[in-house]
Amino acid sequence: MSVVADHTDREAEAAADKAEVAGGTSSDERPAKSGMQLSRPVRWASVGLGSFSGLSFLWQAVAVLQTEGVFPAVPLSLALVGALTCAMVVLVGMGRFAEGPAMTLCIAGLCVVGAAGLLRLPVVGNVGQLARDPFLLSQGGVGAAFVILSGWALLARSPGETRRVLLGVGLLAAVFGILGLVLVGPGGVVLREAAGLLEIVRISALLVGGVVLAVVLSVGGHLVITGFERAADAKPGPRDAT
Repeated sequence: MSVVADHTDREAEAAADKAEVAGGTSSDERPAKSGMQLSRPVRWASVGLGSFSGLSFLWQAVAVLQTEGVFPAVPLSLALVGALTCAMVVLVGMGRFAEGPAMTLCIAGLCVVGAAGLLRLPVVGNVGQLARDPFLLSQGGVGAAFVILSGWALLARSPGETRRVLLGVGLLAAVFGILGLVLVGPGGVVLREAAGLLEIVRISALLVGGVVLAVVLSVGGHLVITGFERAADAKPGPRDAT
């Protein structure tokens, strides 16, 4: 009887192995963890906008090299940083980054705007003229588009985390909007010296306002980062098409 039972067990194990092979899996295989997949519109837009912005930065690099005088190391470095950032966006659109493509797009948008602003500031001379510079405006639009594309990808992945990210972006936008009003808008009156008691009030307001803006900036950045991190671990939603 024991011989018959052993023979039956072997037949059952063989049948189970055949079923696993027919199903395309084996007992030693484990499902591979896939990263966030971007939808086709997001990928195409990333490739197109990244190519446009990268070529614009390369054109700026060529213009910088044609200037006379000392070798322009800083502006040339900024132009190359912008071009390399856009090249990474193109690679994201081509599907070369399976892990964290949404966060890559968001960071790339901020880098593009920052590099363009620092690159053009010495050329235009002041912050007021910088806000109307055509190159900065175009790159600002591209950077904003990168952030929007990252939000789109995140929405397809995890709608709940998108609300967290949008709240963080709203807080960051409020901080930068206030800074813009102070630096180039009517809010700049708080930067001018006053007389007597008004000077004490002005300095106190600057200190308190600076602390509040720093806290809001930290909270907004934390919400954005944690939103992307949680979305990376979330299960793909029905709109997370490849």
